Amino acid sequence: MLAALLIDANQVVSADQLLDRAWGDAVPRQGRDTLYAYLSRLRQAFRGLDVEIARRSGGYVLNVDPETVDLHRFHRLVARGRAESGAARLALLDEAVALWRGEAFAGMGTPWLDSVREDLAEERFGVELDRVDLRLELGLHGELATELAAAVREHPLDERLAGQFMLALYRSGRQAEALAAYQGLRDRLADALGVDPVPEVQRLHTALLRQAPEVAPPAAERPPAQVPGGVPHFVGRAEALRELGRAVSVVVGTGGVGKSALIVHWAHLHGDEFPDGQLYVNLRGYDTAEPMTASAALEGFLRALGVERIPVDVDERAALYRSTLAGRRMVVLLDNARSAEQVRPLLPGRHGCVVLVTSRDDLAGWWPATARTGSRWGA
Repeated sequence: MLAALLIDANQVVSADQLLDRAWGDAVPRQGRDTLYAYLSRLRQAFRGLDVEIARRSGGYVLNVDPETVDLHRFHRLVARGRAESGAARLALLDEAVALWRGEAFAGMGTPWLDSVREDLAEERFGVELDRVDLRLELGLHGELATELAAAVREHPLDERLAGQFMLALYRSGRQAEALAAYQGLRDRLADALGVDPVPEVQRLHTALLRQAPEVAPPAAERPPAQVPGGVPHFVGRAEALRELGRAVSVVVGTGGVGKSALIVHWAHLHGDEFPDGQLYVNLRGYDTAEPMTASAALEGFLRALGVERIPVDVDERAALYRSTLAGRRMVVLLDNARSAEQVRPLLPGRHGCVVLVTSRDDLAGWWPATARTGSRWGA
């Protein structure tokens, strides 16, 4: 019953629809009374929560924030991703797919639910293939070959997937295997359906045979390299340098003692460890003018990361920033921080990045739990 309402959250669903969705051909003899009993139990379960089942003309409506329902959040992230391009689109589609935990509505079965489950599985698979296209466009073919081999075994007749697998193999220097993958697809289609691959896949096969320019790996984009030049002949501070490099490191000291020079020097020393680039911002926490807002800093970072459409809301910017950094190895320098409001939205959401912060104040009291492993050094 809850699933029957949630799928159309904030929309009226008639009593007949609810009966069909929940029971199919096995509607109880006292169907309406049973329906009312289930709705009453749900209302009791939702008491005290920001969820309401309301009676409306023509049926019932479950009023709920769509962002709290993973299905609707999935659809929203996919729609936002398709309005973007490149790395920003991939980040949003990655976030959408990460919401899935196995099969939709596992353990439940009515004809209506079975149909919805099938439609959602097809939609999810389409988004997965969109992600593969984006990863190929971004030059991430090396990590795809093994992953796609398993997917082809699961979907042996899917021609779009087979073409992606062929391209990933070819761009990884495995031309013979790419051509063998085409022959395997051709054999499977002939045995199962008596047809040849679609023209698009045939043209791809020809391009791989000819080693045509259009199937070559894309030219690598230059990652952001925003860290300023270091101080010439930087010496000393060996112990302090060893303290840096954890998930979050905070360098604290009075003005002019060399905090910024320290983190910049560390970033240059360890630049090879961060192949996806460097981000830097002076938050101007102690300037005579107003400090930089987190929203403004996020806008600069997102533009450096190739995001074209940047949300207005600071929370949406922070979420997109975290999604874009997910899976990357980057170093992020937050210089001259003054407040929690400046820094918290600028912290990556997952492991893989290193954040170096400088401030004149001890910021330990308001670090989020995920960053407490960071070190603080008093200059």
